[in-house]
Amino acid sequence: MTDWTALTNELALWRAQGRDLPIWWRDDDAIAPGAPLDRLAALSQRLNLPVHLAVIPANATPELATRCADDPLLPVLVHGWAHRSHANGGAKKAEFGADRPAEAVAQDAARGLERMRDLFGPALLPVFVPPWNRIAPEIIAALPTLGYRAVSTYQPRDTATPVPGLVQIN
Repeated sequence: MTDWTALTNELALWRAQGRDLPIWWRDDDAIAPGAPLDRLAALSQRLNLPVHLAVIPANATPELATRCADDPLLPVLVHGWAHRSHANGGAKKAEFGADRPAEAVAQDAARGLERMRDLFGPALLPVFVPPWNRIAPEIIAALPTLGYRAVSTYQPRDTATPVPGLVQIN
């Protein structure tokens, strides 16, 4: 059993001070509807808190798009292209790392956004979520020109705006 006492006490202090805690809730690797998504969506409804779905464009199904179309608590994000690592040797997995030409990597990011716009329409937010939360700096710099408005990775961010026209939300 996890002890949530410290978190509960901290949230009580925030509440007593009239402060809000901004929450960013993201679920990665979605491709199709099913029981796990239904459970997550039910929890999102109960909490009235959106869960942002990072969907793999190459494998996303039209059924998932239909499932998300009428649910404002299930906004959709672009989760790379195919969730396939291109890392060399024993390097950590990365689909959008520096192990292949930047033009090819940017092309995959553009292809992902285009496919997701076709499938999800207005349910899609132009947010790029690189698989394994790894992305080369030159690809981050290219994201606004490809049509992305935000990027989401892991760990505390260094800055809210890594490049002009792009917000980082971790």
